Amino acid sequence: MSTLSVTTINTANNITDLTLATGNTNAGKVVVQSAGGLFFASNSTTNAINISASGNVGIGNTAPATELQIGGNYGIVSTALSVGNNHNVNCALGNYFVVTCNSSAQNVYFTSTPANTVYSLTLRFANGNGGNTISWANTPKWPAAAAPTPSTNNDIWVFITDDGGTTWRGNLVQRDSR
Repeated sequence: MSTLSVTTINTANNITDLTLATGNTNAGKVVVQSAGGLFFASNSTTNAINISASGNVGIGNTAPATELQIGGNYGIVSTALSVGNNHNVNCALGNYFVVTCNSSAQNVYFTSTPANTVYSLTLRFANGNGGNTISWANTPKWPAAAAPTPSTNNDIWVFITDDGGTTWRGNLVQRDSR
């Protein structure tokens, strides 16, 4: 027989735990935090879906930082990279990155690429002073074996790897986007 229980746990953190269970208190769980958060768990104590107090939704992510953040090797995350000339594109953070370029020479390198899966990323260069030169540390393979020339405005680049980042294929898909 199914049971429904409402309990308060961890009162120091103001968490109210509404548990839906069939003989196992972790079979289905909805936790409402009085601070504004909400999460759902299924078949374990692991949070499967989280909604933060600010309305961000995380699937397989306990602290979503964007409107939708999916844990694991797939994600829809916009990550702003450092202003400067060395840009670490940490693939573990998602798959959409924005670079603001305020110097003439840019060095871009990809790290933490998911293994054993196809991974792609989109990179938007916001060229702050125009006329930037980009050096690609991972040496992507380009159409016609030549790296495209960036514009003096916003450019959209797409990269894909199917071998954990050993080989990258890249293309400038929208040049001078305004």
